[in-house]
Amino acid sequence: MRTLLLADPTFTGLVGTKVYPQTIPQEAQIPLVLLEQTARNAIESKDSVGGLDSVDFSVTVFAANYDTAETICEQARTVLDDHEDSEIIQLRFANEQNRWEPSPQVFTKTYGFKALQK
Repeated sequence: MRTLLLADPTFTGLVGTKVYPQTIPQEAQIPLVLLEQTARNAIESKDSVGGLDSVDFSVTVFAANYDTAETICEQARTVLDDHEDSEIIQLRFANEQNRWEPSPQVFTKTYGFKALQK
């Protein structure tokens, strides 16, 4: 997912290369994006595991305000929603969460996605 996001010039115009998998470096400055895999489940067929996985992941934007977080999340959704390639059969937007963190003062917006992966 990181590769897809960083390949989009509109997205990198908003956050540069500050897209971090699983952990944010302590010195990182907002706005930035955290990518997290939240679940991976094998898809079973009648006779066995079918070779496909259902993968849930989130894109969380950390920004100074709601508008910036919204813009970045929407661009991430534009890049990722309905994506298909040799590894990903289906990629879909699933849900959204918003949160204001008073200390440090940062707004977070999370978009959840579901992927069907080979």
